[in-house]
Amino acid sequence: MERNHGVDLLRIVSMLMVVVLHILGQGGLLDAVSAPSLRHTLCWLLLAAAYCAVDCYAMISGYVGTGRRFRPSGVVLVWLRVVFYTLIITTVALFAIPGLIGPRHYLNAVFPVMTKQYWYVTSYFCVFFFMPFLDAGVENLSKKVSTLLLAVLTALLTLLPFIFGADPFSKGGGYTPFWLIYLYLLGAYLRKYGLLKKLRGIKAFAGYVVFTLITAGAKLAGERISLPFDGGMLYNYSSLSVLAASVCLLGLFAGLRTGEKTGRFISFISPTALSVYLIHAHPIVWGYVLTGLFAPLAKLRAPLCALAVLGCAAAVCIVCCAFDLLREGLFRLLKLKQRLGALEAKLLK
Repeated sequence: MERNHGVDLLRIVSMLMVVVLHILGQGGLLDAVSAPSLRHTLCWLLLAAAYCAVDCYAMISGYVGTGRRFRPSGVVLVWLRVVFYTLIITTVALFAIPGLIGPRHYLNAVFPVMTKQYWYVTSYFCVFFFMPFLDAGVENLSKKVSTLLLAVLTALLTLLPFIFGADPFSKGGGYTPFWLIYLYLLGAYLRKYGLLKKLRGIKAFAGYVVFTLITAGAKLAGERISLPFDGGMLYNYSSLSVLAASVCLLGLFAGLRTGEKTGRFISFISPTALSVYLIHAHPIVWGYVLTGLFAPLAKLRAPLCALAVLGCAAAVCIVCCAFDLLREGLFRLLKLKQRLGALEAKLLK
């Protein structure tokens, strides 16, 4: 399958957007801005613009992964990367925050999936072992049947829960393997039938803007007038407006074309995106560093506040990516990928 550098770029942009979400939320900025104000409006608009990041990242797995050979060594490499960072951050905290770290923290570090250190990683590990079955379903079902099934799933998981204000299928607002499986299937379906070819350029960008404004508009309008529903409900990974914005963004980036050198650079950097999440969202960093860290940005004038959020998010990504390049160099020096590949070949022979 030909590599799509635009989709690789979206993986990086999605992680930048995840950092924006965390700066606004856990970083304390949303709680610090007063309403009504331009600063408050801009922060909620930024949140809406970034909220589709997780859906995009999960859809990319299906969009680029379907049709590829199932490689168990791939998930082992991800697990090793996660443990690498959980052990390093836990050890740094052992010396930086006296009295905080105990044996339980190291147990969590060695078993990050079972102790749910990162919700996305835990859910992804579950989804990974369903991927061969999901790929087989996408490959063998007819377009008509696939379309019908995805339409029904979309209604059951997004539209009807919004109408009834309930979560009957326990998708947990998008924080569960169930939702990630749906996104994987959706990404694979869009790729197989080339549906995003009709959603490119200005059309895709306009769709992303419209659905972002719907998400933010419902929340901001609900603060001023009475609505028949909670306007904040759309700030949800499984809301229809966030899902639609993510599809538009995937279409926008899937249609991008880059030069050869730019494409190589994007492909080189893209794998580091996951580590941005692993570093800044580690439970210790999350609870003892990130909490309330960006609340002082609320003192800036509205345009500067929004720019500062984007600048801080970019800085976090750059630092984490640079560190991950060192980690990748170590893994290559140890030839982990080759060793795991050889072991996999023996086991699956």
